Amino acid sequence: MKADMISIVIPNKNNFSKLKKCLESINKSDFKEYEIIVIDDGSDKETKQRYSEIKSAKLKVLFNAKNRGPSFSRNLGANEAKGDIILFIDSDCYVFQDTLNKIDKFFKENKNISCLGGTYTTRSASGKFFDDFQSLTVNYFETKKIDADYLAGHCFAVRKDVFKETNGFFIGKSVGRKPNVEDIVLSLDLKELGEKLIMLPELLVQHDPSYNLLKSVKNAYNKSFIWIKLSSKLGNIGGDFGAGGRELKISIVVWCLFFLSIILGIFYPRSLLLSFLFLFLNFINLFPMIKRAIKINLGFGFYLYFTFIYSFVVGLGGAVGLFDYYILNNKRL
Repeated sequence: MKADMISIVIPNKNNFSKLKKCLESINKSDFKEYEIIVIDDGSDKETKQRYSEIKSAKLKVLFNAKNRGPSFSRNLGANEAKGDIILFIDSDCYVFQDTLNKIDKFFKENKNISCLGGTYTTRSASGKFFDDFQSLTVNYFETKKIDADYLAGHCFAVRKDVFKETNGFFIGKSVGRKPNVEDIVLSLDLKELGEKLIMLPELLVQHDPSYNLLKSVKNAYNKSFIWIKLSSKLGNIGGDFGAGGRELKISIVVWCLFFLSIILGIFYPRSLLLSFLFLFLNFINLFPMIKRAIKINLGFGFYLYFTFIYSFVVGLGGAVGLFDYYILNNKRL
């Protein structure tokens, strides 16, 4: 059976070295019926000049006159796509030799399914703590359901004719202008059309985000701020929904109880025993993730960072987002 062409759409801004690795990983694919559409989203002059270093008949580079954000860029790339399938990935993600084959095989065997998602490997490309933390956490939450709540833009395959039935990736006040929840909004639009979203856990890309503590914390806060506003709009604040899933919500509550028990312990020292109980409860809550963390040598560091820092920052971002949505009445996304 003849292979359908896959159009791979990749937004990029000032990230040439990783983009080059991304393209090299694609060019090593066993599957050969593909085209690559890179959308330069307002990069500096040096980056724009370097595209000429890439010699590939399969590559087309489009240029935004100024930075327009990932939604505009992906939509522009999709409009230029010649393939039957569009695969959206990020410029700091690397595919595997069989990634495109898996996508082609899935759509051939599932004619009634039009939307397929993949996720990060549990170990990042760098193998550094904050990169691995991000990859493992995203992998865990995104693969909890095969019949997915949403599909993420770092590995999102869709039949082109179905994508054309939507308005594309959403562009709002902040959504889609920076990477946040634009892929979730598109996923919900596809569900409104009656499409089923399938997560294929073995469909993997390797992420290379170059996070440090500050970047990890900033990403967590910003995503949480906009995520809670979207959840409020959907009426799904308490739901077990993707990366804002049950384990994270429980961990935030436990952090608050732990903090209160420490404060109370100043006046009633015996109440400090409660703080150890709360830490133990969160260990049980996070145990499935901790088991995965041990396999990639994150182990106890994963638990400590998730419990004391990540949960606090996500909770803070969520609290500020709720204040902005309900008190300041800023309901535009």
